[in-house]
Order: sequence, then C-alpha cells, then structure tokens
Amino acid sequence: PSSDPAEYRTRARRPSQSSPSRGCRPRRSRAFVAALLPSPGIAAGAAANRPLGIPALQEFIPAGGTWTIGAQPQIVVRPRDRTTLRREAAQLARDLSAVLGRAVRISAGRRGRRGDIVLARSGRSARLGAEGYRLRINRAFTILASTGTGVFYGGRSLLQLVQSGQPIPPRRAQDWPRYPQRGLMLDLGRRPYPLAWLEAYVSDMGYLKLNLLHLHLTDDQRWGIV
Repeated sequence: PSSDPAEYRTRARRPSQSSPSRGCRPRRSRAFVAALLPSPGIAAGAAANRPLGIPALQEFIPAGGTWTIGAQPQIVVRPRDRTTLRREAAQLARDLSAVLGRAVRISAGRRGRRGDIVLARSGRSARLGAEGYRLRINRAFTILASTGTGVFYGGRSLLQLVQSGQPIPPRRAQDWPRYPQRGLMLDLGRRPYPLAWLEAYVSDMGYLKLNLLHLHLTDDQRWGIV
C-alpha cells in the first residue's frame, strides 16, 4: 500500500483496451447531454449547420441533404479490421440498439448499404493523434481512425447525433481532443457508492469522451466503495 493513502488516481478503462461491460448507458446519458447542449437558437448563431455534440466536432464540411440511419441498420467492419475493431463494433452495436429500440447487426464488408455504419482503420495522423477520427457521411456513416480508441469516440459522436433528433447532413468531419487528459474527480471518501454505480459512471464518461477518472477513495480510515 502507498505511504500516503489519502488519494489514488486511476485511469478510466480506454475503449481500445477494454470497453465498459455495461455499455455507455446512452439512455441514461441522453437527458444529461440534452441539458448541456446549447439551444437551437444559440447553436445556429454560433455556426450554421453545426452539429450538436459534446464536445463539438473540431472540423466539419457540411453538404446538402440529410443522412438517415437505416430501418434495419448494420455495422459493417472492413475485413482486414475484423479482429482489431471487434470490441468497438460490438460496443457500438449494443449502444445503438438501446438508442433505436431494435437490433443492430454486425457484418464484414468493404461498403455499407444506405443508412449503415462503416468502421475502418486508417493511417496515422499527427494532427488526429491516437484518439482522433474522421467521419465521412454520405450513403453510409463511415468512421475512420488509426486506433480503436478513435473509432470508439467516433461512435460516441454518432450516438449523440442520432439522439439529438437534429437532421444529420452529409459531411466530412475531423475530430480530436483538445486536451490529452479529460476527466472528473469523484469523492468516495465521504460517501460510499456501489461498484455498479461507478461502472455506469465510467460508461457515461466514455460517452462524453472523457478519459481520466480521479477517485478520492479514503478519508478518516474508511473506504468509499461498497
């Protein structure tokens, strides 16, 4: 044990290593995200056609028309990426199924049908780094990233766009984190929280693209997990 047990820091599990077992709780996060999103009037004043999300996409080039998720959508993983993106595809399928209220299949292929989601690995980019991703939205909603973490975060953007209820115009977009560490601190030393609640908390952090969880575990000789 540490000689100074007052505070411990632990990193939230990154999706490229181990996706949360209980999913990203999109249903529970929906009200929270909606409360944080700017009103349509404010958003329109800030940037025309800017997609709503937390955090907002760094770059986007909108086009005419609207992209709509299919009635029987599937997540298409390119054959060469089936192994490396297996967890990310399964996580997104579960979360998207919860949002839509219907099953979302996973298949292998190079191209998706109209209204499908395509996941693929891409070359490294110094600008995007290990957590950035690209979006290509036309017939299908394609998420490209050099790592599984980037693909995971691209999937969170898809969930937020679908849940916002706003039209999704075809576009090309790029997104990357402004800060390498994006986290929250939770004081468990004065109030106990069940482990299942903490797991859901980490899942909600992933939904908002946060990657660091600071737990204040003990104070006055007590532990805050029950």
